[in-house]
Amino acid sequence: MRILRNILTVSFILTSVFAGNCQSTSTGTDRSYDKFKTVFEKELNRFGSENIEPVDFVVHPVNLPDWLVQYNSGDGVDLFSLGISDPGMEENLAKQQAIFRAKTVACFLTNPSIQTVSENYTADLVKKTDPDFVEKFINYFRVLSANSFNSDDENPVYYDYNSFREAIVVIRIDLPGTGSDSIFCVGNVYQAERTTGSVMQMDQRHEIFGMLKQDNTVNARYAYSIHSINQKDEITSKLNNSQIEFPYRNFKYTVKQNSVEHSNSPEKLSCGLWKAFITALLQEMHLAMQNNPVSVKQVGDVYDGSSKNLARESGKSNRSFSINNLHIYNNQLSVTLGFIN
Repeated sequence: MRILRNILTVSFILTSVFAGNCQSTSTGTDRSYDKFKTVFEKELNRFGSENIEPVDFVVHPVNLPDWLVQYNSGDGVDLFSLGISDPGMEENLAKQQAIFRAKTVACFLTNPSIQTVSENYTADLVKKTDPDFVEKFINYFRVLSANSFNSDDENPVYYDYNSFREAIVVIRIDLPGTGSDSIFCVGNVYQAERTTGSVMQMDQRHEIFGMLKQDNTVNARYAYSIHSINQKDEITSKLNNSQIEFPYRNFKYTVKQNSVEHSNSPEKLSCGLWKAFITALLQEMHLAMQNNPVSVKQVGDVYDGSSKNLARESGKSNRSFSINNLHIYNNQLSVTLGFIN
């Protein structure tokens, strides 16, 4: 447990210092984010403005391999894990990053600790159109996992390197609990919807951190963060001690046969495959927690005709997942998860 806490501390430090752009966004919500992150830690009692840059449009879309659309992670006996590099990378480095990320995905799927805190808040004077009306929904979600396993890095089950210079791999991973590879991973998701008067703002942050140890020596680490305000994305990626620089374009992908349009919220592929895949995966894990029991707190006060109401929910879960389907439709990606007991 002490090791995991130290890993988390390192991950929070690393993910807080990144800055990069798919489309740059204002960071005026940072204080609210930091404040709610503190609330999250307290509730679960676990651990103590830029201009918009031009975006290039891709003329010729990448045709994705059939095996990617048909991908699933297996039934739990053997785990087939998907990893994707950032775009614009040299092939050997892209393959290395994709394999590392595949191990992180396996770690997220296998016996993770999942925690969430949500708040609904309303403070109004007269009605929703009044400029003093404030309403917000905030959610903070964390996935934490640590596993040991064996994997065949030299012989991926599937591999592709496309014209956007992205590596896509599927590697086979033996059952957790054995092997010389130890991996620690953390995924933090912050989502806020705020309405002031008639103006609405959407603020989302995803922070993913992974550390790989081989024979008790740290062999690799990576961090990946996304900050989105009203669907404008700021992305930062680091592998070991190097920040990954990649082109920011409106990426487009095609498949020979589109998936059936999926009912769950899809992620746009315009910032690359990995961004869409990891955010869709974490979102589905969060949705899977909705049926779990939660602890609810409510606060309500009235002052001089105004009202302030706060409802806070928190929950925890430990279940393993499988990726049953990966859906690609209209340059969007979504995943379907199942439980493994």
